Amino acid sequence: MVNPIKQLPRVIKTSRVEMRQLDVTRENAEMIFDAIKDENSSDFYFNPIGVDNIVPKSAEIERIAFEKLGANRITRQCSKDNVRSANSIKSSGFHLDGIARQGGVYSDGKLYDNMMWSKLRSEYVTK
Repeated sequence: MVNPIKQLPRVIKTSRVEMRQLDVTRENAEMIFDAIKDENSSDFYFNPIGVDNIVPKSAEIERIAFEKLGANRITRQCSKDNVRSANSIKSSGFHLDGIARQGGVYSDGKLYDNMMWSKLRSEYVTK
């Protein structure tokens, strides 16, 4: 099985619309949240194979998500086999929501069990 994300073109253009993949940067995340923060959430459809939440990689990203962007929940994911990542995520105060059996796809097409973690605004502690 091939990873569907890697198969998507970086730019999809038609006569009416142009869609571009954004790089995962703080600036792009802020731009997206600024654009939709006052919109009705029912107006948006989130692609189930794309990123559906803010994925924090550091305490700075958590701070931006909760304090600046007003997120209520942030998530992280890792392979069930990646013990170091799981321990790091857990030690950062995230709670294990569950394991999606064969929920992830490696670049070589191999399926793996995907651990899903979350942290709520009420669990966020400023340092």
